[in-house]
Amino acid sequence: MSQQLAPPLPQRWFLSLRPYSLPASFVPVALTAVVSTSIDGPRIWWAFAAYAASATLLQAGTNVLNDYYDHLHGVDRPTAADQSRVIARGLVSARFMLVTGRAYFIIAITLGLMIALQRGPGFLLGGVVAVAAAFFYTARSFSLKYRGLGDLVVFITMGPLHLAMGVWATTGSVPPAALVSAFPVALLVTAILHGNNLRDRDTDRSAGVRTIANLLPLTAARALFSALAISPYPLVLLLIVSGYFEPVIGAVFLSLPFAVLIAGRVFTAATLTTLPVESAALYLCFSLLYLAGMLASGAPL
Repeated sequence: MSQQLAPPLPQRWFLSLRPYSLPASFVPVALTAVVSTSIDGPRIWWAFAAYAASATLLQAGTNVLNDYYDHLHGVDRPTAADQSRVIARGLVSARFMLVTGRAYFIIAITLGLMIALQRGPGFLLGGVVAVAAAFFYTARSFSLKYRGLGDLVVFITMGPLHLAMGVWATTGSVPPAALVSAFPVALLVTAILHGNNLRDRDTDRSAGVRTIANLLPLTAARALFSALAISPYPLVLLLIVSGYFEPVIGAVFLSLPFAVLIAGRVFTAATLTTLPVESAALYLCFSLLYLAGMLASGAPL
């Protein structure tokens, strides 16, 4: 890309964060706030703010270093329709991604240590697990993503672990019942990752990267994506019927047609270039309805 055609640096920096995926951090942060306000006892809101910033920076660092190491391993290729892969498209340098990615991690860890001083060694241990999972998602020497573990890691860290750490930081305790509320959104955030890996199935395989999307037969990989996109709805229905949720949470079913559209299109579309962005849009749509329902009825504690 010529210098004349290159976007301004702030725009290139923003694109380097994979902005379409950032709701994967914002939603658990918002869910933490809703759950924390329903727990009796004192709350430390500066710890919540530090957790929110730390969690967002940790995801940003993971995104940026993932792009850096994918580039290093020859995984990424520039494509006109794909708005990520900023190194391959010539928008930023590999060094820019390495330096900024490490900086996000350092700031996130510093904020986490501040919270650990308030909440104790148990919180520190949970933070170590979260940081290790983020760092080794695509580290140079050992990559969880490249060994077919990315889907599982994202489900845990961006779902129940994310919520647990946030509620713990804010209130000092984690009611087990609160963690259940993270599972519907955890399924959808995993769909974003699986959609990304399904799109990159062939290039990942040629580069020696093993993901669930290319370890499974193509039809099974597509079926898994559809299951991840649809399964939050019967799960929410089950939780309503069991009395865990109030019926108002059923507002999430307003997003079901979108989920059905994406789940079906994955079997018929000629190209899956836009699948990660579509999955992120579904995640955001579902989550806004989910959070609105919780605010209307109260968190299930």
